[in-house]
Amino acid sequence: MKIIGYVILILYALLSLFASILGRKQTKNYASILMSAGAIIAIVSVVLCLVGEFLLSMILMILGLLLIQAASIFNGYILYKKFDPIHQLIRLALEGLIVLFVMLL
Repeated sequence: MKIIGYVILILYALLSLFASILGRKQTKNYASILMSAGAIIAIVSVVLCLVGEFLLSMILMILGLLLIQAASIFNGYILYKKFDPIHQLIRLALEGLIVLFVMLL
């Protein structure tokens, strides 16, 4: 199950990185930088776990996912001038499942 968690994490991080690069023109640079940084940190956490640094990997994974979540909230304010709680709760639940897959299963 950990492998599935890592694959989902990498796909989620790559999609977030792709969205931050494409959305750079529509959003402020700091929101794109924040999402890109979160995605890169999440990918680095997978590499660290493969090397054997599990605790550091988990800390970086959670940090990366939190940065992606924060950037998503900023993007919502920038693009739509509002906070969409349903969208953010779904993202948070997905990120929680990723953490659960990687840490517990």
